[in-house]
Amino acid sequence: MLYIFADHSHNYAIVILLHNVAMFVRDLNYCTDHVQDRVLKLVEFIVAGLNYTPQEELQALTDILSKNNSPSLTHKVLCQIHKLIKFDARIKDNFRECKLLTVLSDLLATRFKEILTYVIITH
Repeated sequence: MLYIFADHSHNYAIVILLHNVAMFVRDLNYCTDHVQDRVLKLVEFIVAGLNYTPQEELQALTDILSKNNSPSLTHKVLCQIHKLIKFDARIKDNFRECKLLTVLSDLLATRFKEILTYVIITH
């Protein structure tokens, strides 16, 4: 899909109606690590390369954090959110609408030790 979007920026506007990328983001916990990395890179390209704010995909990232996924996936999504917020200030407003702060506070309250242990072990 990245090649399709990179070929011409209007291709994403056509494909967005099918909700393909959002579907991939929602199903990240069923994907291999390699596919997870590629899908997150695709979301990053949509924001950085196409200068588009994919609302449905951002909501899906927030939803992933609210579910009890693996520490690995949670860490990847948190890193991706951090990259997106650093890249474009508009993303902050979109994540506010997605209730990211509430999800992060719940995540810290319930799974902080598990995620921190994963980060320490892998880095």
